[in-house]
Amino acid sequence: MITFFVLWAVAQAVLYVGGDLRVLLFFDQLAFMTGLGIAWAFLLFAKRFPYSSGSLNRFIVLVFTLLTLISFALMVFDVSPATKQIGTTYIAPFEHNSLFLIFVLITFVGIFLYAYSIFWQKYLSSSGDTRELIKYVFFSSLIPVIAGATLNILFVLLGFFNFFIYSPIFTLIFTFSVAYLLVRSRSSHQ
Repeated sequence: MITFFVLWAVAQAVLYVGGDLRVLLFFDQLAFMTGLGIAWAFLLFAKRFPYSSGSLNRFIVLVFTLLTLISFALMVFDVSPATKQIGTTYIAPFEHNSLFLIFVLITFVGIFLYAYSIFWQKYLSSSGDTRELIKYVFFSSLIPVIAGATLNILFVLLGFFNFFIYSPIFTLIFTFSVAYLLVRSRSSHQ
């Protein structure tokens, strides 16, 4: 999960620094794809934290895998007419390839909802410290995920770009929450 956060941060940094318009477009799309990587890593985290639950639902994983591959294909094989104009002005991927962003949004939200359903099932079947850890991860990650998805994806899809710069704050909150949980979990099991 940390690797995807680092890749996402690099993509965001390139966007803030600027440069060639085609490079900006690539890193903009890369930021969205690493967001999907974060969602997948969080799903695996949900499966294993604080104890490993059975296997994931194969049908749900297959659907999200297909949606991720379609998102990737829409990024790589961009056929929108605005791509041809990119040499003159910067056009963000969501402005010229909203289908890409819609697939990313559906996949991102769906994977996180599935991960939260796993945490909810674990919460209901747990007690004591384990239940408290699950409750903490549930709420401490839910707030930044909702805020990040709203600022990074939904508002951008609706054409509101003013809040995009605030999303790294929520990513930091999410990262520190997960790191704290890992440390706390390991210290309580020793």
